[in-house]
Formats: sequence, C-alpha cells, structure tokens
Amino acid sequence: MKKQLSIVFLFIAFYTNAQLIDAYQEEIEYQKENTFGINLNTIGGAVGGVNYRHSRKLADGDWNTLFVELASIKHSKEISFESPRGNSISYGKLNYLFVLRTQFSREKRLFWKAKEDGVRLTWVYSAGPTFGFAKPYFIIYDYTTPDDIVYDEFGNIDLSKTVFDERTEAYDPYSRNKHTDKSRILDSGGFFTGFKQTKLHMGLSVKTALNFEFGLFERAASGVETGFMFDYFFKEIALYELPSKPTKLFSSIYLTFYFGNRKK
Repeated sequence: MKKQLSIVFLFIAFYTNAQLIDAYQEEIEYQKENTFGINLNTIGGAVGGVNYRHSRKLADGDWNTLFVELASIKHSKEISFESPRGNSISYGKLNYLFVLRTQFSREKRLFWKAKEDGVRLTWVYSAGPTFGFAKPYFIIYDYTTPDDIVYDEFGNIDLSKTVFDERTEAYDPYSRNKHTDKSRILDSGGFFTGFKQTKLHMGLSVKTALNFEFGLFERAASGVETGFMFDYFFKEIALYELPSKPTKLFSSIYLTFYFGNRKK
C-alpha cells in the first residue's frame, strides 16, 4: 500500500511540475501586451476614467509598463439634484477636476499563466507625473429684482415687458452679494461652458495594486486590476464650497477592467 501511495505521489509531483514547466514555456512566448481599460473608483463617479497600458516582459518574468489614464475626481459631498429647469445640478460644486496620469510601472510576477487557461497574478507598483485640469463649475443665476418685473392688469408677470437678469457665471459663494441665495440658482451652466478658464495643476501620482490577467484566449489579454491610487498636487485644489477645504492629496480605491492583446 505504501509503495502504491509513493507511486501516486510521485506521479502527481511529476505531473504538476510538467504543468508548471508547460505554463512557463507558454508564458515566456509573449513579450508585449497592449490593453485598454475602464476605471471605477471611490472618487470618480459612475465611470472614473479610461486608460491605456503598454507592457514589456523582462528576463526574470516581471514586466515594465507605461500607463496612461484620463480620469475625473469628484468631492465626496457632491450630489446631483434636479434644477428648477429640470436638468442636473450640483449645489456647492466649485470645480470639475480631470487628471491625466502618466506612470511607469513594475509588475512583479507572483504566478504564471498558461497559454489558454489559468490566471497570471502580478503585484503592481508605479509612479509618475500627473496633470490636473480644474475647470470652474458654471451656473445660471437670477439677478432679477422686483423693480425689473412688470405686471399686467390681472396681476400676472408680463413676459413681453419684463427683462429677466439671468447670468451664466462660475459659481462663487465667497464674493459679497454674489450667489449667496441658492434659490436663485436656476440651472447649471453646462459642461462645455468655461473651458477657457481651466487651470493646470502639476502633481504626482502613485499606485499599488494586484493585477489578475485571465488566459481565456491565446493572444488575448484581459483581466482586472484593483488597488489604491494617490494623486498629490503642488497647489491646493478646491472642489466644493466651505466648510469643505481645498486639498493637495486625493486618494481612492479603484477597480479596472481591461482587454487587449499579447505579442511575441
């Protein structure tokens, strides 16, 4: 019985080793990967961003990666409401913030992946320059005074004679007698308003994550990456009105779904 068990264990060990060798041989055939991803994170809204990744394999089985991502960052207090005109509006929002991250990554191999089966697990750590674009949030504010309103003989507002003073401006709750009455905010000014007033903020970003690549097809690269992202800017950025304070550091937990191809 012991002899039979010894034979079984030897067979299992041999078979497992053969599988690992086969997986390694299949894995080392591919030297490049190009993938596109969709990012979900805790500070980016429904879809946090999109990214591109170009990876090259090193002699030891690790990967060097060039990573580029365009993403949005929102304040945790930001909530969308229906405006008096039926559109979406975020009361208290000061700026949109879009970030262009450029990172150089090292992916440390933890597990090999076979040609058409299994999962390749890598530990990712990366850093690089980040460009932040802060665009003011515009609103339509009603400055109309009682003296501007003309009534008809029935006591209704005469729309043909009344001149409404409605202005599209960057939201500014701090200036005296300006945007202090939220009931006078009629609508958002529109996403495409005010791009000329966008300010550039330079910074750095770093991340650490686990990357799970699935070997569903021979030349296909697809998987998920999850981890922590940190963006630090050299100047403070205000996204929301007081008592929320401007900050230089933004952190998030993210999940990226990606797909692409592998090349020899």
